[in-house]
Amino acid sequence: FQTITAAIIFGLLYFDQNLDQKGIMNINGVIFLCITNMSFSNMFMVVNIFCQEIPIFLREHFNGMYSTHAYFFSKQIVELPILFLIPLLFISIIYFMVGLNSSLERFACCLLILQLIVQCAVSFGYLVSCLASTPQVAMALAAPLLMPLMLFG
Repeated sequence: FQTITAAIIFGLLYFDQNLDQKGIMNINGVIFLCITNMSFSNMFMVVNIFCQEIPIFLREHFNGMYSTHAYFFSKQIVELPILFLIPLLFISIIYFMVGLNSSLERFACCLLILQLIVQCAVSFGYLVSCLASTPQVAMALAAPLLMPLMLFG
């Protein structure tokens, strides 16, 4: 629900942009907003969940129940539908409201790029969760560590 609401609000703010200088600057702004929104929302989702799962994972891993690889791949497979559906809904609403290129190939390319950004943000969330001792520390570290990557990356 939050993703759809944010997409509608962003779509209304940047509705039907023209391809003049002002419109292109607005399109750059909406692209940055899409990247920022998808990165932070998915990273914080992972940080909140994974920090709470780490003690259980460590106990089960050291008891020999499964390897780190098996845990990571199974977690990725289980979360993949959610991590695919959220960006799909988000970009489907914004893309056509803003008036970006209506070609199906361009939309698919945009969706693929956003999916890759979401996967990178999720992986970064795993990294921050492993670095921090508590969910509160992870939440405090996440934004300052991600922001330079977004600005200079």
